[in-house]
Amino acid sequence: MRKINVFPVAYTRVFGWAFWATLLGTAISGLFFRDSLLMASTGLAAILLVKPMDDLLTENRDAIWLHRRSSWEANSVLTFKIISIFLSVFAATIAYQLALPAYFLAPLEPTGPLFSNQPLPLFLHNLRVLLACLLLAFIYRGTGLLLVICWNAISWSVSIFTFIHAAHAAGGARAWFYALAVMPHLILETAAYVTAGMSGVFISKAIFKYRLSSSKFFRVSRACVVILLASVLARARARCCDRRRGEASGSCPRFCRSTSRARGRNPGSRRDVGGCRSG
Repeated sequence: MRKINVFPVAYTRVFGWAFWATLLGTAISGLFFRDSLLMASTGLAAILLVKPMDDLLTENRDAIWLHRRSSWEANSVLTFKIISIFLSVFAATIAYQLALPAYFLAPLEPTGPLFSNQPLPLFLHNLRVLLACLLLAFIYRGTGLLLVICWNAISWSVSIFTFIHAAHAAGGARAWFYALAVMPHLILETAAYVTAGMSGVFISKAIFKYRLSSSKFFRVSRACVVILLASVLARARARCCDRRRGEASGSCPRFCRSTSRARGRNPGSRRDVGGCRSG
């Protein structure tokens, strides 16, 4: 008997599609939306990734309801595949910056709660970001989740590239080391936002598909609660990585603040741009 492939969407397909979608979206943005490069690149990349995201959500649904796989297994596979989209968008933006650095370099200026050492402002900021992910995914479903993922990937890549460029210009010798040091935080932060967005997508679909008193709605709601708890734990773990990294190196916290300063900035027009800023 032929074995059924429960998860037919390959990681390489997801990664490759996201990579080329980002390159194409960024190229179009550079030609026609130079003054809003980051926002336009985010939107165009997300539009090109709507079909792959729908395929992933369909795969997740079929794995749970048709092939009777556990929610934990199916949702874990979906989480890793969406994280692969983030990594692909991140890598594509880095590649584009290596080719055309002048298009992306942003000023490094501190602003907002991200640069405070006080725990409460940072906690409230992270909570707002998680709620924004949840709300966007609830309203726009897969497209909303893609907007969050693409924005975080592009803004993080611009921040790290800008820091490395500035550090080399100033004679810094360990810029790439600190860039790699921030990657554990970056992956955990992405996992938190992905899982929060997944909860929004699932509960949005369940509300319009099932009766609120049905067993299927209860099962989806229970899964969403578990996913949200995983999101909060991932975000807390990311914060823990920040503290441990700061204890290990006196310069690394300065790098974290520097990389954050470029996030939410528009390198094309040197003005702030709107959108969901990651924490």
